[in-house]
Amino acid sequence: MELTLRAMLSSVNRFLEGINHYMQVKDDEYALSISAQRVEGYEVEGINEEIDKLVREICQFDLTCSISGVGSEVIRKLLLEENLKVRDRKDSKLELVALLFSDVLLLTKVQKKVERLKVARPPLALDRTSCVALKDGNSFALVEVGELKCAMNVIILVASSPERCSLWVSSIQQAKENLMNLREQEKYRVDSLKELERKTKPAADVTTNDTKPEEKPPPPPPPPPPPPPPPPLGLASSISGPLPPPPPPMAPPLPGCGTPTVIMNSGLAAVKIKKPIKTKFRMPVFNWVALKPNQINGTVFNEIDDERILEDLNVDEFEEMFKTKAQGPSIELTMSKQKVIQKGPNKVTLLDSNRAKNLAITLRKVGKTSEEICKAIQMFDLRTLPVDFVECLMRFQPTENEIKVLRQFEKERKPLESLTDEDRFMMQFSKIERLMQKMTIMAFVGNFSESVQMLMPQLHAVIAASISIKASQKLKKILEIILALGNYMNSSKRGAVYGFKLQSLDLLLDTKSTDRKLTLLHYIANVVKEKYPQVSIFHNELHYIEKAAAVSLENVLLDVKELQRGMELTKREYSMHGHNTMLKDFIAHNENKLKKLQDDAKIAQDAFDEAVKFFGENSKTTPPSVFFPVFVRFVKAYRQAEEDNEQRKRQEQLMMEKLLEQEAMEEDQKSPSHKNKRQQQELIQELRRKQVKDSRHVYEGKDGAIEDIITVLKTVPFTARTAKRGSRFFCEPALNEEYHY
Repeated sequence: MELTLRAMLSSVNRFLEGINHYMQVKDDEYALSISAQRVEGYEVEGINEEIDKLVREICQFDLTCSISGVGSEVIRKLLLEENLKVRDRKDSKLELVALLFSDVLLLTKVQKKVERLKVARPPLALDRTSCVALKDGNSFALVEVGELKCAMNVIILVASSPERCSLWVSSIQQAKENLMNLREQEKYRVDSLKELERKTKPAADVTTNDTKPEEKPPPPPPPPPPPPPPPPLGLASSISGPLPPPPPPMAPPLPGCGTPTVIMNSGLAAVKIKKPIKTKFRMPVFNWVALKPNQINGTVFNEIDDERILEDLNVDEFEEMFKTKAQGPSIELTMSKQKVIQKGPNKVTLLDSNRAKNLAITLRKVGKTSEEICKAIQMFDLRTLPVDFVECLMRFQPTENEIKVLRQFEKERKPLESLTDEDRFMMQFSKIERLMQKMTIMAFVGNFSESVQMLMPQLHAVIAASISIKASQKLKKILEIILALGNYMNSSKRGAVYGFKLQSLDLLLDTKSTDRKLTLLHYIANVVKEKYPQVSIFHNELHYIEKAAAVSLENVLLDVKELQRGMELTKREYSMHGHNTMLKDFIAHNENKLKKLQDDAKIAQDAFDEAVKFFGENSKTTPPSVFFPVFVRFVKAYRQAEEDNEQRKRQEQLMMEKLLEQEAMEEDQKSPSHKNKRQQQELIQELRRKQVKDSRHVYEGKDGAIEDIITVLKTVPFTARTAKRGSRFFCEPALNEEYHY
């Protein structure tokens, strides 16, 4: 019995993935709706008003529509967004905002009056677009391919760095592969269903997995006519006449006892339809390249059975090692056993079966009764109900149809004990006044402190960075030097200018000297150190620019407004029920915090607008994520230029020292004393060479060698040694004698 319960518990836990999948889908739908609100469609202009009207009726730009060739459950996602430049003859200086979705690439322009993006070019379908990286490293080409596989359009986009260019190319390729895999899966699913309808028997005749196709029992007699279909949910109670109670919900299948395995004949070999595996935890994606079902014939994969391997493996340990996120707390076996015992075979359910299962799993997480949960919601008791449970429970708000069915059940005065636990909970849950408003307040109260702690540092970073950049006198001096040198270079051709865009700072490294060894930024760093040394530490006056560069001020301000609306909703609820001490304490302790957060948000917005305006930019088209990174890159490049200059000076100093040493040696060689010394050294070396030659002659072992030497010594033994140069005269006769010998 315990093994059976454990197996059933393991099967039930797999439904946890369903809840998380549902939450993920809702999050993806919300994110897609936000993107759809930001982007205005691409308009096709016709010849006249009549054609324009017809075109508008046919063409509907809708980012929320389903992806072509993919199941409706797949939601379009925004994968990458960045400012890119177009490089071609027509729009050589056009800057666009590129949005890469799961199936399409949009090239948009920022609307100046409204904070929205307008599609500037026709959307590019990824399955008909090829992406090629160019040799310069910073740019890549998008080639739109037509029906006959010919190029219809070519667009060259330039990224801010080679790394970003590589990221775009790889992201587009990965999105194309994912889209192709999704379409192949959908096609295979549809084909499998069609083949299943054509070749399999009715569901009543399907045997279990243990029955092999070759061992089928004899065909049974013709089945009786099928009963009429049950009425839709919500209408069962309105039909006159008593109806038998619906059968109890089916228990989750035990491991190894799932639906029958279907064998299909593809014309070449039998293909086994694999059952989807539901894991207890969300697992990471293994990005392999899958073979199509019709490609495995004759391969090793046609001879292996991976499902049998899973039966031998400890998949629980595998999930624990590779899970990405835990999906709820562990469930005790005793509690599950109690639930199974309580749920008798004659229980009636009024809810949708999948919705009831998901609700049961959610309720089991908190371990509270229906009365305790509903009472905690009435009293805004977050000590009883965790905030994450409240957020999950918000997804089970009763629908109008469910409320109608539940009220009809009560109206007929049927016993509540005949309902399942989920239906009884929904009965009480639906009777809470202003249910969604109260749960929204609970979620707001539970997340308030965390939201404030997350938003406050971002606002402070924007404030500090904006004020420090605007107030920095040393940075102003740097920009003054850049403007002076730029006008000096351009005045003869383009004329002098009075200012420049901040993006021009990135071009200082592109302007090089005649010998291509120095850049304009290296020269500026050298000028600053020699003429204005106190200005070289200008970067010390720029505070928190790295942190401010990562802030999305627009999203932060929206979050602050959401907190303000949540506080107003909480105050209205408290005014209606002033006896609630929890709401009273929350408002008393956090109203001032929200006020300070709102003040900081206004200060951050004003300080950033003033800083952007101070440098000649537009705050609507230049968010903090674009404004502050310019200074981050400039500071980094400037400090690198300083290091390069110092290293170059050290190398020049070493070369100068070597040159001076070489010149000194040459001067010494030209002096008279050095010449006499050199002659003496040459003479000594010559004598040494001759002495070595004499010594070699002595030891050659020729006949009479010793006698000849003695004869020479006797001829002039020490006659010239009384003089100062006697050694020379002593050697010369010996050398002469040896020479004539």
